[in-house]
Amino acid sequence: MALPITSLPIPQSTVRYLSSRNVVYLSDLLKTLPWLDSYNEESVILQMEELNLPEVHRRLLTDFLINHLHQTAFQAPQIGKKLVPIITFSSSLDSLLCGGIFPNEIVEFLGEPGSGTSQLCMQLAVDCSIPEMFGGRACKSLLIDCNGDTCNIRLNQMAKATLTHLNLIARSAEEKDITSKLTVDELLSKVYTARCTNYTQLIALINTVSKDCNYGAIIIDALATHFRHEFEDMRQRTNIIAEFSNKVTYCLK
Repeated sequence: MALPITSLPIPQSTVRYLSSRNVVYLSDLLKTLPWLDSYNEESVILQMEELNLPEVHRRLLTDFLINHLHQTAFQAPQIGKKLVPIITFSSSLDSLLCGGIFPNEIVEFLGEPGSGTSQLCMQLAVDCSIPEMFGGRACKSLLIDCNGDTCNIRLNQMAKATLTHLNLIARSAEEKDITSKLTVDELLSKVYTARCTNYTQLIALINTVSKDCNYGAIIIDALATHFRHEFEDMRQRTNIIAEFSNKVTYCLK
């Protein structure tokens, strides 16, 4: 799978600059660099300087390559799936997030009641099921409902809309073949939901989740619900939330 540079955790200004130079995929960038098989940090810095990029873009790309690619010796196929983000289907949000929500990240969305945060959580759960051929992660998701706002009918509607969108953007014969076989039920088969009515249930649920479950995302709507009023000791609450966040991150590694 070719990894678009729009999926990389770099600013959109750098993405636009690279696109203007016909660098569309990560592989396009890697082809310009001769140190694919002999990585060391000094050579990354030196050879990035030879690309004659503006300083701001060169610095950002250098940091990205060093921080995200050195463990895989710059082999894009091996790191591709790890770097594929979960898109939100909101161009503004995806732009702010540099392509979407990346693996092993904890992202918090805040909004007034009725602003659509629950809708966003359901959409993200469905988006996890998008096939790799279309830039998705094709992974399972766990949607934890703390507010009682998750609606199976709405999830079904979102899955139908996602499938319609994939059919519209399918161009190659392979892509059309995938969409012709893909169904709403198949998309939703990767979406797991759970209802938690207090923080004890929420913690117990996460304690039962292991890395073997292979969830690509754990989505909680909303974490603050059960931690807003049930604690008098704020230090205890902070410690519990921190430990909870660490467990969630561990489950996704």
